[in-house]
Amino acid sequence: MVDVVVVGAGVAGLAAARELVRAGLRVRVFEARDRLGGRIWTVRDDASPVAIELGAEFLHGHAREPVAIARERNLLISDIRGDRFGIDRGRIRRMPEFWHRLDNILSRIDTSRPDESFADFLARKPGGRKAARDRALAKQFVEGFHAADARLVSAHSIAEDGSPGGDPGEERQGRLPLGYDAIPHALAADLGDVVRLRAVVDRIAWQRGRVDVRARAGRNTIEERARAVIVAVPLGVLQAGAIDIQPAVPALTRALPFLHMGSVKRVSLLFREPFWEALGLIYATFLHTGDHRFPIFWTSHPNRAPLLVAWAGGASAGEHAHTSENERIGAALDVLATHFAIPRRKLDRLFVRGFSHDWKADPYALGAYSYVGVGGVGAAKQLAKPAEQTVFMAGEATVEGRNGTVDGAIASGQRAARQVIRALR
Repeated sequence: MVDVVVVGAGVAGLAAARELVRAGLRVRVFEARDRLGGRIWTVRDDASPVAIELGAEFLHGHAREPVAIARERNLLISDIRGDRFGIDRGRIRRMPEFWHRLDNILSRIDTSRPDESFADFLARKPGGRKAARDRALAKQFVEGFHAADARLVSAHSIAEDGSPGGDPGEERQGRLPLGYDAIPHALAADLGDVVRLRAVVDRIAWQRGRVDVRARAGRNTIEERARAVIVAVPLGVLQAGAIDIQPAVPALTRALPFLHMGSVKRVSLLFREPFWEALGLIYATFLHTGDHRFPIFWTSHPNRAPLLVAWAGGASAGEHAHTSENERIGAALDVLATHFAIPRRKLDRLFVRGFSHDWKADPYALGAYSYVGVGGVGAAKQLAKPAEQTVFMAGEATVEGRNGTVDGAIASGQRAARQVIRALR
């Protein structure tokens, strides 16, 4: 028997476990995967001078929690301070007005009105005819940044999360050039043998002050009793009912219908040389194609590496989520060839290999990250409420306004740990 079982060794679960262990509690962490980090997944290839991220990559805005961990472990963070460009069939233009154009639309959401989907908000043509291009950009941003279907996502939630609105701190983006997986490994550094990998939790039976957790490890069954449990698995896993929680947790029942798991197509393309530099894009960060297949690409700036990442989110990503890795790579190369006006044969000669992962088909994620549906503002806070001081929830979906972020996930684990410590003491 332990004091607390934590289900999931993504950064939310690891952050919770670290706080609990530091408080002197006996902890067991069950993780279904054969690795730490959950939707942070860094791979390394001898042909690439930089780490390749299959999941989370950026530190958005202030990102206080991962920045604090990086400083604690003396990890390098690189700020991204280059330029955005639009690129369309060989025509290249700077986009210094990106955030201003975005704010021109998002600032028009009126939260005093009844909530509606972002698509319905756009259908009323805020800003009039002159803002048509800005509305298209805002739709791409909401689908890409929030991984959200514009027909489902709450306009009020977008207004609350919004765009940085001119705040340089919130416009700031950075990355860990040696690999984002350094964050989960830093969180796990002092946990010893607390984490059990390849252990798939499928049942949690609980009553006040007592929890019985069952996990599958290959052909073996593991059972662990505790005084409390922190469930730190992705929203998609909760919504699929992959863990049988008995009796039902009221907060889950109330909150889950108002939250959605977003879809993303992400492909990292490694080339023999950074061919875009010859087009004057040495300081380019984000490249906007506007192509529905992959509306945006980004470079490794400030590192000059021959790597481009293709990204699409929202409804179009969901519709093509179960394509093969080769199909996703091929589609990304097609978009590059079209918008850079480079013959596909030439691009193929420059291409080394691609990297991608289908998070929608991943049974331990079932999607990219969460967003709030119409009428769902407050659902994340509801999800974070403990049941009988025994069942506690963590994960990016439980954090109002910071869902979908690594800093939100870490903060949720720390919050859940504090809740548990107060309950058990």
